[in-house]
Amino acid sequence: MQYHIEGMDCASCVGKIETALARMPDISDVQLNFATEKLTLTLAPDGETQFSDIEKTIKRLGFGISAITDKSTAANSSRQSATEQPRWWQSGKGKRVIGLGMLMSAAYALSVVFSDYGMWAFAVAVIVGMSPFARKAFALASTGTPFSIEMLMSIAAIGALIIGEPAEAAAVVFLFSVGELLESVAADRARAGIRALAALVPKTAILLDAQGGQRDVPASS
Repeated sequence: MQYHIEGMDCASCVGKIETALARMPDISDVQLNFATEKLTLTLAPDGETQFSDIEKTIKRLGFGISAITDKSTAANSSRQSATEQPRWWQSGKGKRVIGLGMLMSAAYALSVVFSDYGMWAFAVAVIVGMSPFARKAFALASTGTPFSIEMLMSIAAIGALIIGEPAEAAAVVFLFSVGELLESVAADRARAGIRALAALVPKTAILLDAQGGQRDVPASS
C-alpha cells in the first residue's frame, strides 16, 4: 500500500514516522521517501492493524496522509502540489506564526500600559502557542520518539514559566514556530525544484533498429 505524506520538513520527520510504524504490529517493509513524500509499506492481511490505524497514528504525529491508489493518482497529486502550493501565510504554520506574533505584540503592549498584567498576557501567549507542539511531543513520545525537538522546546517553555519568565518562554515558542515555518518553506521549494526537473524528462524516445527503422517507445523502457 502506498500513501502520500504531507507536512514533512526535514529528514528527521522520516525517522519519526518510520519509528512509529515499526512499533505497530503486522506492518513490515516500511519505506518513506522525504523528497517524493511517498510512504510504502506491507500490511499483513489477517492482522489486527488496519489502514485506518495507520492513518490515525500519522495524523496524531502532526502529518497529513492520503492513500495513493495507482500511478496516475500519484502523478496527479504531484502536479497539483506543484501548481497549487499555498503561500506561506496561507499554510497552517504560517497562520500560527502570524497569530502568535499578534498575541506577543498584544502582550507586550499590555505589559507597557498595565505592567501588573503583562506576565499573565505573555503566559497566555505561551500556552496558546505551545499547545500544538506539546500535543505532538507527547504523541511522538508514545510512539517511540521521547526526545524530540518538540519535547525539548516544550520543556524549555514550561521551565521558563515556572521560574517566572513568561516573556522569554513566549520568545522561545515564537522563534521555534518561525524556524519550523522557514524549514517548511525551504522543503517545499526543494520538492518543487525536483518536480520541475522530473517534468523535463521526455515521455517517449526514438528507438533505431539495425535496419535503420525507428519507432517511438516509452522513455522509461
